Amino acid sequence: MTESMNPKRTRRHFTAEFKRHAVELHLHSGLTIAQVCTEFKISSSALSRWVKESRAEARSARKPAEMEREIQRLRMENEFLKKLQAISHPCNETVWND
Repeated sequence: MTESMNPKRTRRHFTAEFKRHAVELHLHSGLTIAQVCTEFKISSSALSRWVKESRAEARSARKPAEMEREIQRLRMENEFLKKLQAISHPCNETVWND
């Protein structure tokens, strides 16, 4: 085969801003992935991956103060459950010999 019969495709690189814009257009405008892909001349697999990554980032981007409040709440819950278990466990009953 000659070079002209099998041209190599060059891989396109997109900036973070471009990806963010395409994802936001899909998520907030009501346009389908196919419509956004046609408008931006990108593949649907690329946009689908960017949307998935964006959603994962949004879930993991919790604020430190929010995380600290949840940690504190879980610690208090844990202490309560430990005390409840200690009180209600049958082996903890004291037997008095008179």
